[in-house]
Amino acid sequence: MRIIFNSLSLPKKAAKRLKKTLQYDEIFLSLAKCQELASMMLGYDSWHELNKSTEKAKNKPSPDKLDEDCDFFEQSKRLDFQKKVLAEYLN
Repeated sequence: MRIIFNSLSLPKKAAKRLKKTLQYDEIFLSLAKCQELASMMLGYDSWHELNKSTEKAKNKPSPDKLDEDCDFFEQSKRLDFQKKVLAEYLN
């Protein structure tokens, strides 16, 4: 699953939110590591790949790019994928 963006503003916010959330669980990652993790949770291999994909903008952004704007099925699918990536990254 890959979520396509037309700018990096939402992925940057996601990385910062991820960093803050992990700190509550006493998991301290640098912002760069959180950017890598966020990009993987969004379906990319790296922050660099997400950045390049966004710069090229050859694809239209995902119509429901915010999880909150998706229907229940799509939101559940995304959250399951993101949980799996997070668990694999932290183990």
